[in-house]
Amino acid sequence: SNTYGLAKKATAIAVRVLDENGSGYMEDIISGIDWVADQHTSGKKSVATMSLSGLKSDAVNSAVNAAVTAGVNFMVAAGNNKQSACNYSPASSSLSVAVMASDSTDKFATFSNYGPCAHIIAPGVAITSTWLDGGINTMSGTSMATPHAAGVVAKYLSSQSTVPTPASVKTWLTSVATSDKITNIPNTLPTANKLVFRDCL
Repeated sequence: SNTYGLAKKATAIAVRVLDENGSGYMEDIISGIDWVADQHTSGKKSVATMSLSGLKSDAVNSAVNAAVTAGVNFMVAAGNNKQSACNYSPASSSLSVAVMASDSTDKFATFSNYGPCAHIIAPGVAITSTWLDGGINTMSGTSMATPHAAGVVAKYLSSQSTVPTPASVKTWLTSVATSDKITNIPNTLPTANKLVFRDCL
């Protein structure tokens, strides 16, 4: 899109793993993750965004971790259950970046998962973007926050002369984030108060 999104020059490839109602099977999700890993070429820059969430699955987490090990940067939704992201997949996969949501007043989104398995916060309330059949839509969720982080990572990757590892990208993303900006984060679990940030290129 020329109107929406942070990394407008990036090549986006959709990988469908759910049906028209937003439902699907774990094996289909895993197959989609495996396909992304298989398509990745060593030495190339790539970032994947997963705007979906389900109960914790070791199989899903293993697939995501394998894709990251292959060199794909995975940004994943923390989930919209107002619970620990550690209870959900792919948010609980150890090598991904799990993204929480905030609103335009820098308050933590009331629906967002949180906790030690989540890494960064991005705008996820009343986000307007492209929609079906060339339309636009405004929606809320960690599924809207996750592409913000993916866009920031895509722009960062494009600015690098070499290919950084996903681990170094994850470190960079959290290190340049704005600390202690977001209010109303639940205090029942330790949660990173890190708002995604990127200087304009």
